Amino acid sequence: NGTVRWRYPFRSRERYSVNAASPLVIGDRVFLTASYGTGSALLQVDGREVWRNQALGAHWSTPIHVDGYVYGFDGRHDHEATLRCVRLSDGEGMWSKKGYERGSMIRADGRFILLSEDGRLALADLSPKEGREISSARVLSAHCWAPPALSRGLLYVVSHDHATDKGTLLCVNVSASQKR
Repeated sequence: NGTVRWRYPFRSRERYSVNAASPLVIGDRVFLTASYGTGSALLQVDGREVWRNQALGAHWSTPIHVDGYVYGFDGRHDHEATLRCVRLSDGEGMWSKKGYERGSMIRADGRFILLSEDGRLALADLSPKEGREISSARVLSAHCWAPPALSRGLLYVVSHDHATDKGTLLCVNVSASQKR
């Protein structure tokens, strides 16, 4: 009937901030994250707070939950950004890794495909113990804010050059059956 059941204030105190990452609904809990000093929080679906801290503050990309852990990019500015793993049950940061700037990611066949803001595409194994890069290549040179998209063995990545106001769409064949 559209009745509001509860509210949970979750926003930076800074005027020019955003809550761009989508909430993650995980069973009977909701995970929230935002940059600009906001951090992250885990709520019960009835609105009760389980925990809230600064372990992960995603600027725009939605983190990924796998088996009780959340993986995402933390940081407002590219020079301070890190890739992080947070334990969902208590918000404990498991590890943090520099070298990716801000970015976005998807998960396919048990691995993570990372796209940093500066156009670096990486294949990685992420676990609660570590983040291990398998391979990487710079595929674009302008702002990459949209997450990669994967369909039928084709990986699509997009960038936007603010100086020229032009975008680039790149398609990479990542299928095991690609012809050489």
